[in-house]
Amino acid sequence: MRKGRLVFAGRPHLRMQSDEPMRNLALLPKAHLHLHLEGAMRPATLAELSGEHGGQQLFGLRDFKSLEDFMSLYRVAARLVCEGPRENLLRLVREVVEDAAVDGVVWIEPHVNPLTYKDDPDAVLDLLDAVIDEGRRTAARLGVGFGVLVYARRNADPSEAVAAPRLAVRRADKGVVSFGLSGDEARYGPEPFAEAFAVAHDAGLISAPHAGELAGPVGVGPHSTCWARGGSPTVYGRSRTRLSSPA
Repeated sequence: MRKGRLVFAGRPHLRMQSDEPMRNLALLPKAHLHLHLEGAMRPATLAELSGEHGGQQLFGLRDFKSLEDFMSLYRVAARLVCEGPRENLLRLVREVVEDAAVDGVVWIEPHVNPLTYKDDPDAVLDLLDAVIDEGRRTAARLGVGFGVLVYARRNADPSEAVAAPRLAVRRADKGVVSFGLSGDEARYGPEPFAEAFAVAHDAGLISAPHAGELAGPVGVGPHSTCWARGGSPTVYGRSRTRLSSPA
């Protein structure tokens, strides 16, 4: 522990002052969970994939005043990956893992929904396998861990809500470690997704939905009917530690 006196605005015990240098936070081991894959695209990659004119327009959007402002840009980035060649997606996976490793991340868990890329069930599974393989290969090269969170969209057709966890379950022992839920919870509550989380829970997947940021505690706790069968959202640390060190 550092030696020093805790001070803030002339009062003791609120902030540490010390002559010792602060540790480099990039060197501290971290887990990056629930990372939206397309949203983690490098700015340079976004500009390159969007083209010169499109890239200039995209980078004019800096001040997000609402979730929808952010999502409008996110959808552009996602479309560039979805509608482009497979290599765009694999490049994105590689770069996201590389950037995480540089920041001292020892476990990275990106958030992916292959159903937004493909309609055919076999094609969807093939795409998920490609993401897992590329992520694991890059992670192994860099000496970090990698797993995938498959998610359902709150605002999509209800059939997707169950199709997504069933897809995740097919790779539950081969790279998929968790199941989540994304979208505007203020407009789309968790109740319709109880069956989806039950499917994931029964297969041993971690429950990791987006919840609570807009609806507050009511969207998170076990009193929500969404979690009644599938269990409350999983506390992240213990489960990932177990996955990394089964002994």
